[in-house]
Amino acid sequence: MTITKHQLTHQIQQTSTKILAAIESSSHSEVIEKLEQYNLQLNSILTNIEILENEESNETQIQLLSYHNDVLRIQPYLRPEFLCGIPEEEWDGCVPPSLVLTDIPNEVRQGQGGWDKSDFLFEIRGKSYLYDNVKIASQTPLFNLRGVQLISVPTLRPHIVHEPWCAFPKHDDGNEWLILNYMVPGKTPYQMVCFYTASEEARRAIRGESSTDSKISGDGNSEPTSPREKEGWETLLSRFWQAEQSFCDERFKLIPSVTEGPWMVKMAVGTKPALIGKKLRLHYARGPRFFEIDIDIGSSSVASRILTVVRDSCRLLTVDMGITLEGQDDEELPERILCRVQWRGVDLSKARPPGT
Repeated sequence: MTITKHQLTHQIQQTSTKILAAIESSSHSEVIEKLEQYNLQLNSILTNIEILENEESNETQIQLLSYHNDVLRIQPYLRPEFLCGIPEEEWDGCVPPSLVLTDIPNEVRQGQGGWDKSDFLFEIRGKSYLYDNVKIASQTPLFNLRGVQLISVPTLRPHIVHEPWCAFPKHDDGNEWLILNYMVPGKTPYQMVCFYTASEEARRAIRGESSTDSKISGDGNSEPTSPREKEGWETLLSRFWQAEQSFCDERFKLIPSVTEGPWMVKMAVGTKPALIGKKLRLHYARGPRFFEIDIDIGSSSVASRILTVVRDSCRLLTVDMGITLEGQDDEELPERILCRVQWRGVDLSKARPPGT
């Protein structure tokens, strides 16, 4: 994929217009200061674009794609939550009640000894990765974590969404749920199940709808304009949501990071992204409003050995885990983080059978 100076200039001008309108309407000094810094950065990029020559050359294309990535990094700061000055830890207060899981059987609590919403910035492939190997810091995830279950079972099993104990809501909440079921072998096997709901941009991508750019009207409101070209991650997510097993196995990628814990565990887990569908047996189940992915950790002798090292140290560990889909050509980049979670001193001994 190539990008022209005219296209990038237009994108920057649109972004700058949104930033200026946000500055004008915001009453939060920290928000205004941050937006002013980004607007200066955009103006600097515009100046640099003007002096570029021969825009079809490889060198110029690499530079233009790098600038394009810089603009993409600014997009999260135009989210309503940021513009309203709402701290990230309070964003859950804006979640519709239908998306809040309550009375979860065998729930793992949020906080120390359980899980938390990770703010870790994972390094993922940028738009120009195939040309320059440059990775970018992840934006906000496309799916938001709503709850976690820890269930001990006599036999590990996939396709748990319809089990009586599963926290997946049986009422129609109008959303798409991503359910990750980690199947962990051992003397007492257990299943760690994470429940995520799709953001609005993820729902549009899943439905194959074109996103739109917007302009600022005279009263300060955002008005939709013509559909924009899809981002690579949108095309990839739409295909992944319906694809056959072989395609999903080749794209489902886990990125780990042990931020606190013994050196031996950090060395065993590492930080290298892994296409785990090539290393572990994955099961996929789809239905109205959900996509369940079952991760059979016991299907790999290497993963089982790593698990042996990790299991005894779980209560000492803080582990950030991100999931993305690997973009393997220009039309599938840049990548986006699908979902993420932080494990904080999880006590696996607390796993109980359903209903206890």
